[in-house]
Amino acid sequence: MIREAVPDFRDRVFYISGPPAMVDASVAALHKLAVPRANIRTDFFPGFA
Repeated sequence: MIREAVPDFRDRVFYISGPPAMVDASVAALHKLAVPRANIRTDFFPGFA
C-alpha cells in the first residue's frame, strides 16, 4: 500500500506513534521496504492511566 500511494517512500520521513506492539509492527514493515532507520521516528503511546 505504501509503495502505491507514495512512490518515493524511501526518501520520506515516517512518524509512528501508538501502542508499543503497533509501533514495532510498523517499524518492521518499513524495514522490509528498506526505509532507512534515519527516516523512521517513533513515539510509544501506551494509553491513559
